[in-house]
Amino acid sequence: MPDHSLSVSDVSALSRERDRRQFADYVSLHATNKRFIPRDDETVLLKAAISDFGMDRDQAQGVLSGIANDKNIRLESQAEENVRAFLKHRSRRDKVSRKDFNEAARMYRGLINDGMPIKQAKQQVKRIMIREELRPRRIRLLFLPLPIPGARRWYNRIRV
Repeated sequence: MPDHSLSVSDVSALSRERDRRQFADYVSLHATNKRFIPRDDETVLLKAAISDFGMDRDQAQGVLSGIANDKNIRLESQAEENVRAFLKHRSRRDKVSRKDFNEAARMYRGLINDGMPIKQAKQQVKRIMIREELRPRRIRLLFLPLPIPGARRWYNRIRV
């Protein structure tokens, strides 16, 4: 008569797989009718995965990313990372032009499936610039050798 009993490691693996599926369902329910998951919600979901579902951070992040990808939902943290890399690449001496700033705001908005107005996307890009210690570049006119006074006004008007 064959032995159909499961070893402790088999039971543990089945339990982890069940927890993964339950967390995936939890994320799916949380993300219903959303275009993107804000960073705060990502943190809440990851904490739940660790405390309630017994997953480690990497497993939880993998499941969250997988569900978001399957359901065409963007994660704000991934959008911010892409915009941060874009700004770092396009900046010269840690200064970002107005044109690149506006491009970054459009890019950010697109990366989160147009989940917020452009004004709010500009606020997010300004927060990223502050966090990365990037500054706005002053506007210069070709026929003037010096920058225009108040040439960063476009940046200072964005409230964060």
